[in-house]
Amino acid sequence: MRGKNSKQFKAALVSILALLLAVCAAPSQGQEPLPQIFITGSDVTSPPSAALHVYGRDAQGNAIDFKTEPVTLTHEGVALETDVSDSFPAGTFTVFLVDLPPGIEEQLPTIQQAIQQFASASGGMQEQVDSIAIYQVGESQATQLLAPTTFYNEVQNFFVDEMAPATGSTALRDSLGPLLEEVNALKPRPEMVASVVVMSDGTDVVSTEFEPEEIVTRAIEQNIPIHSVWINGAGLTIDQLQEGQTYLQETSQATRGLTATLDDGTSVSDLWNSIAAFRDHARIRYQIDDASGGAYEVVLSLASDPAVSASSVVEIPENQPEVFLNLPPDSGTITMTSVAEPVQLRLGATVTWLDGFDREVREARLRVNGQDVSEVPPDQLEDFTVEVSNLQFGDNVLELFIEDEQGLVASNLPVTISVMEGDQQIIPADMQPERELGSTVLNIFLGLVVLGVLVGLFFWLWRSGIFARLTPKRRSHAAEPGVTYTTGVDPNAPPGTGTDLPAGPPFEAHLQIVESVTEMPASLELLGAMIRIGRSPSMSDIAFRDDLTVSRQHAVLMLEGNHFRLFDENSTSGTWVNGRQVPDYGIELADGDEIHLGAVHIIYSQPY
Repeated sequence: MRGKNSKQFKAALVSILALLLAVCAAPSQGQEPLPQIFITGSDVTSPPSAALHVYGRDAQGNAIDFKTEPVTLTHEGVALETDVSDSFPAGTFTVFLVDLPPGIEEQLPTIQQAIQQFASASGGMQEQVDSIAIYQVGESQATQLLAPTTFYNEVQNFFVDEMAPATGSTALRDSLGPLLEEVNALKPRPEMVASVVVMSDGTDVVSTEFEPEEIVTRAIEQNIPIHSVWINGAGLTIDQLQEGQTYLQETSQATRGLTATLDDGTSVSDLWNSIAAFRDHARIRYQIDDASGGAYEVVLSLASDPAVSASSVVEIPENQPEVFLNLPPDSGTITMTSVAEPVQLRLGATVTWLDGFDREVREARLRVNGQDVSEVPPDQLEDFTVEVSNLQFGDNVLELFIEDEQGLVASNLPVTISVMEGDQQIIPADMQPERELGSTVLNIFLGLVVLGVLVGLFFWLWRSGIFARLTPKRRSHAAEPGVTYTTGVDPNAPPGTGTDLPAGPPFEAHLQIVESVTEMPASLELLGAMIRIGRSPSMSDIAFRDDLTVSRQHAVLMLEGNHFRLFDENSTSGTWVNGRQVPDYGIELADGDEIHLGAVHIIYSQPY
């Protein structure tokens, strides 16, 4: 009896402490909670500049826009000016906890449609950036229905079979409490903003392990807002419905979550949009005087309320490289008649190291408007010429990224070049490629010699009658496991059979299969002028039969001159090349390009 009393006393003590924590964490009645800001990382690859990765919530739980919300920053106690020039997609991780008590069958289609809407291009999830998981409330704990995924297809395929209601009572709080402890560990990337969406009528009469206050305390400790979508429960009285809805609203409000009602499509869409607003984190940049290696304390605060702040330790390596892109004076503006044609620009860069020791630069590449445009030979960094094909009228951002022999990466502070539209192309003299007269004359002479030889050889072959004896040859493939493709020139060939040029492409090109659920050969030679890729063998020349993340007809390769161009065929998960989604007009492939189709990873190889 004494042992039983002791256990009851301990349980009561734990409940009291949890209640006190919840009361302390929650705002006083009638007092609006303070906003919150969070530092999720830092970037020190561009000294003497550094950047903090930041997101925030206002008092109502909405995302803070740091381009309009001024902040103050101190670096080792010294106030420095800040600049919020851009953001980056850190991603969101959303866990759905669905309560399906008996009698909910009529509302199942609406519940599933709401989640499918979230996991779509028009919802709150961006494929391969955000992640989603689905759990169901059980009799004593939550059950995982869908493991974390970043693909729309996996969510859509999950709902091919309708979810089944629970056969007994459901314990909402006992399912939610342990799940809150697991969410941050489930995140695919630590910088993702996590949240839980509870879809329920809010009633709970069977939970025994967790009280309402404990749920709020645990969510606040884990920094996880609990959003709620209220479902009109079947067989409940008006008082029970009101009680359940009130519980969900109070829980969401106390954890800075938002609320919606299942039968109100507008409120559900607004909730999905509010979650998506946390995808991009602000990059707050500041300049450090006399930058050197070491660990530095940084404090970031709202200018309107210094009590709202976050701190972090920014570590700068002692041997961090510095990159300076040397844009010539008065070269910030060029004039072009059109931005459709590529242009050659002459640039230069300097690389130094914070510790004063020179090292070898092993790799360098120029990025324009966020897209890598050219590799730069490391031994030509001081004076190099690149071809840029993605300039746009207006401001264009140039960044040079290098990697040194230590494996450290660095880039210059972004440099802006303005492109004006005019009747003729005007490029500042210092940015024009060097032209050597002697070299130009020599190249013309050699070109004429080669042309003369080719003309003479062609005339000799024609006179000798060799052309008449030549016949075109066909090339074909043997069947490989998991892949279906054929070649030929039959104009009536049905979809799913590739159509070759008579003599095949005038070069060798391959697809190297890096990752695939379907058993595939390591390398596929591309011989056709048009090659379809997908999941369906009847519709595709190359078929990944077992991979549900690949659409039945996913993409197509079209031969254009001496290169293949990749097009997306309105696939569900999209087609990606080097992290960039393939646009409607396709992408011309180059040797080494990395292609993603759903979960399939391919490398395009064209060595010549």
